[in-house]
Amino acid sequence: MIDLARGHPSTRLFPVERFQKATQTFLEKLASGQWDGSTQLSDESLVRERDRHPMQYGADLGSHDLRASILEWERSRGISRNLHPDMLGVTCGASYGLMNAVTQFAEQGYTSRIFMITPAYFLAARIFIDAGFEDCLTAIDEVNNLDDGLVGPDLKQLTAYVEGDAARSKSEATLAGKRFKYIFYGVPNFSNPSGITWTESTRKDLVRLAQKHDMLIITDEVYEGLSCSTVKNEHVNTSEVHSRMVDLDLASKKTTGFGNCIGNRSFSKYLGPGLRVGYVACSSTQMAAQFSAGGANHSGGATSQLTSYIVRELVREGDDSRQSTYPIVEILAELQEVYALRRDAMLEVLFASLPKGSLVNGHDAASIALAPQGGYFLWVTLPQHSHIDLPDVLSRLRDEKGVLVMPGLGFEVKSSGPESRGWASRCFRLSFSWEEADKCVKGVKKLCQAIDEAWMHKHETAEQ
Repeated sequence: MIDLARGHPSTRLFPVERFQKATQTFLEKLASGQWDGSTQLSDESLVRERDRHPMQYGADLGSHDLRASILEWERSRGISRNLHPDMLGVTCGASYGLMNAVTQFAEQGYTSRIFMITPAYFLAARIFIDAGFEDCLTAIDEVNNLDDGLVGPDLKQLTAYVEGDAARSKSEATLAGKRFKYIFYGVPNFSNPSGITWTESTRKDLVRLAQKHDMLIITDEVYEGLSCSTVKNEHVNTSEVHSRMVDLDLASKKTTGFGNCIGNRSFSKYLGPGLRVGYVACSSTQMAAQFSAGGANHSGGATSQLTSYIVRELVREGDDSRQSTYPIVEILAELQEVYALRRDAMLEVLFASLPKGSLVNGHDAASIALAPQGGYFLWVTLPQHSHIDLPDVLSRLRDEKGVLVMPGLGFEVKSSGPESRGWASRCFRLSFSWEEADKCVKGVKKLCQAIDEAWMHKHETAEQ
């Protein structure tokens, strides 16, 4: 079986040796009694937030050591300069971060819409549904116009929704803490599934819209470190580091004291999802405190307490003078090289074999320069005139050829807006994160052959 559907990292890419070394370093510190005196400190706030024993219940915000090391690493890359460790909260991954954000900042009866970009990361919708907001889900189309600098959510469509709601919505929040009228969820970097990266102008305009309309922006930023560009072109500045939404919120003179953005981040795509360590970055310390103040988090402490100290050894700058970089930088460089090779191998086959008029990540399947510059996925759209039964083609491809591809149907948002964007009939997602390059090529060749055969059969039948 060739699995081009699975959005998981290949097991061979896990940095096992580095993790072993980091674990050994941490265990030596633990055995030395480095944290043994922490519970004897007189300053209770210091004990609560900074120096809890790694095997003790964690502080609500999680390990201060990890949060401080994360910011040191990010500042070395020129980002997060205005953040403080207490604006970060440790999580057990991005899925938990999203769930907790919805629990802490939305309220049934007050939060009127939860906006999701379509095509959407389908598992995120389940989190909103589980929290009781199924009837609030609202699909927002994706714009991908590089010439005009408009790449990301359709802000005209989003504005029409919130301004239309404002004329008739008068309910008030009743739960403790800050609750938002709207929540917007999206993946701004190498999006799942479309692969696009929002432009700077789109990010700034979205933040301004959120500040004006009591909206919380939750962005999954789990692919940000997986840039794998191998080309340069006039449309895409592959060396550009786009501003994070939290940083834009902080930089804006119109931001409220509480803020409007949460950056949801994780080490799952970098170090391995089994570690279950991630973090959120919030626009204020007040927001971070409310995020971490949920009953389960306050009772049991921040998740992944002990594991976060091991991850910290991979994020912090090395003690060895010969090590001039952070271990995670080397890990990311290795991932970027592998994913670039796989992506380019798949694209070469797609560009040569897809029907004329097909799109890869919203652009003509003609140039690798306009393909996704990172992440895990390629999003393919067949021509409108193809008229083939794509779900049947993908089903037979799985059963007869042993190739798994993720159909477009799963990326619809079951929303209060238009029920369907028609992703099932023309679209599918390909992952280059799981299989090696040779299997990626073999699987895509079988896929394109199956599409071509269905295309030929359809036209032969029509001519009879």
